[in-house]
Amino acid sequence: MSDRTTEQTTSSGGNVPAARGQSAFEDRRQRIEALRAKKRRSERIRSTAFMLVILVGTGAFFAKPAYNWVDKKFNDPLDRSIASFGVPLGDAGCGKITQDKASGSQDHVQVGVRVDYDHVPPSSGKHYSNPVAFAATPFFTTKDNPPVENLVHNMEHGYSILWYDPEIKGGDLDEIEDLAKRLRDDAKYQQFIATPWDPTYGDFPGDKFIALTHWSAPDPKTGQGFGHRLFCERLSGQAVQDFMDKYPATDAPERNIR
Repeated sequence: MSDRTTEQTTSSGGNVPAARGQSAFEDRRQRIEALRAKKRRSERIRSTAFMLVILVGTGAFFAKPAYNWVDKKFNDPLDRSIASFGVPLGDAGCGKITQDKASGSQDHVQVGVRVDYDHVPPSSGKHYSNPVAFAATPFFTTKDNPPVENLVHNMEHGYSILWYDPEIKGGDLDEIEDLAKRLRDDAKYQQFIATPWDPTYGDFPGDKFIALTHWSAPDPKTGQGFGHRLFCERLSGQAVQDFMDKYPATDAPERNIR
């Protein structure tokens, strides 16, 4: 009896340390697993944040080109009507077309000589021997605009010139450029150039920022030709179209020359 009791006690007492060791091992394993899970979550968060930064940066990089592509796709200036550019005629603040006695046909001056014109901007007059080439852009800015004297020669060949105030910028300037491209693409109106006015030659009227000019052919009876100017407060595609319909490229001292 005594021996069996002793055996049971010894057997029971020997199992306690083993059970406690197993429990401690399990607790440690669970803590390690929890730490690993936490680390994996942290790494996923960092990876997600990194990808978001990449996506945002990539989106910003491609956003402008993508917008430009869509804008060109659905708002190509070559697909627009001429009258759609700028503001309606009634809102453009245009004055009356002038009739200036023309002079200077085939009267060339040396390149670099500055001509003192009778009108601002000139609608005829002495000029350089070479006009702006038709193959050149139909739109110029203050960074690349040709001399006034070259453009007067273009008028002698039937071009209409749109002179704009050099202070015009932003969307208004973009609209002038798009109009110039649209007209260059049209056989009827392609002899057109838009360029900033050089105020050192004189000032526009105080409330006008756009001027159109054309040099008409001389009257076959009198031999007298006329130049024409139209001043407007704002760009109007309809005003430009009406002006060029009234004074087409064929109405010029030296027509059929581009």
